[in-house]
Amino acid sequence: VLLSWLQPEIARGPIAFSSWLLFLVPIVLLAFLQTSSEEMLFRGYLLRGLACRFRRPLIWAVLPGLLFTSLHWNTASTLAINASVLVSIAAFGLTSLICGLADDVSTLIVARFLQGLSGGAMLICQLAVLSHEFREGRERAVAWGWWGVI
Repeated sequence: VLLSWLQPEIARGPIAFSSWLLFLVPIVLLAFLQTSSEEMLFRGYLLRGLACRFRRPLIWAVLPGLLFTSLHWNTASTLAINASVLVSIAAFGLTSLICGLADDVSTLIVARFLQGLSGGAMLICQLAVLSHEFREGRERAVAWGWWGVI
């Protein structure tokens, strides 16, 4: 919604339901692979390693988030796309913090649901970046192929 509001000229077209279903399974599997690997690196290995070295939670909680965000900034993309990416990452970080501070199961379930929504927003932003960066031809097909593999 934020991307549509900030940059309405980005073309969006209809997709047939059969095509949507065809791509649903590989996208779900690859999204799981990508998100779980990022979880292990940024919130598993890196966060725990920093937590062992530094006593202040501000350091070990903020540094992985800043690193994660800086790796997703693209100077060639428009401000609208970058703003959408940063908002979705911030929302994901905030909901992750709420998950970590949850005192009861109901808060955790709601926070995980919101975390999933913000993770989905990050996925949509990736699609917008790819559509903006690779507009036509073989280069676009190769980029989408590699995105699908990764």
